[in-house]
Amino acid sequence: MPGDEAVDMVATEVRKLADEVGVPTGLAAIGVRDSDVPRLPRLTLGDACLTTNPRTATVEQIEDLFREAL
Repeated sequence: MPGDEAVDMVATEVRKLADEVGVPTGLAAIGVRDSDVPRLPRLTLGDACLTTNPRTATVEQIEDLFREAL
């Protein structure tokens, strides 16, 4: 099986399992609101784990990621 097909199949099965056990599908499902988004990038940029990220990001890019995850 080609690698891209295998990746899609695994992703589908992981999503099915996550649905079965009740893993939320977005930030809104755990109570995050759009009004929370402006402060989240500042918290993200202050997180020590960000130092291992292979890419740098701006506040605006991080805001966009949070909004997409809602």
